[in-house]
Amino acid sequence: MATTKKATTTKKRSLDDDRIIELYMNSVLTQHQVPKNVYLFCKENAIDEVDFYSFFGSFDSLKQIIWTKFFENAVATIQKQEDYSSYSDKNKLLTLYFTLF
Repeated sequence: MATTKKATTTKKRSLDDDRIIELYMNSVLTQHQVPKNVYLFCKENAIDEVDFYSFFGSFDSLKQIIWTKFFENAVATIQKQEDYSSYSDKNKLLTLYFTLF
């Protein structure tokens, strides 16, 4: 009796730094705490620990990148405003603070 293999139709998202950040943020939001360690985090999210370490050295470095990305996103959002270049320095800084928080 011949058996046939079932074709898997599930799409596996490629793992990159943004995906790991997304998994980390979801983990913190759903569990109301930072994961205990990288091993458990990777095990819970079905990713290889080596893949995590290829992007981040630790949770501390991951947290730093998150804040960097928040800042870059805020700056990009602000610069899309047409009249931003005419703001005074004080108003530019206030706009940045308002956008970040």
